[in-house]
Amino acid sequence: SLDVIQTVLVVLAIRGLGKAKMLVQQLPMKEQEVESAVQYIMRYHEHLVPSVQELSPQQLELLSDILQMHRDFNFAQMLQGESPAAALGTMASKSPELRKCYVLFILGFMGGIYGGGGPL
Repeated sequence: SLDVIQTVLVVLAIRGLGKAKMLVQQLPMKEQEVESAVQYIMRYHEHLVPSVQELSPQQLELLSDILQMHRDFNFAQMLQGESPAAALGTMASKSPELRKCYVLFILGFMGGIYGGGGPL
């Protein structure tokens, strides 16, 4: 649906904030991992992520679920053999709808990593 696409695009747009060292260093220590930092910023500093303000409550929940899923199961790390096998169980325990949304997120995420560098 368009709501899912919009939500995934927002996740892709704001996830980079969690990698901004100067910003993340100002957050509480337990919130300094990428996905945790983004969720903290969304919760307590929503003025920094205006695109999030346009999402419905259901979209906000999906956005948080995608970030949490990526925190628990990082597909890129799995491809490189850096992810424990138990992480697959985490993904399998999620709803089929969330897994589909996560796959859409991964397509955008991996496309961003490999950007004009040729075929994946």
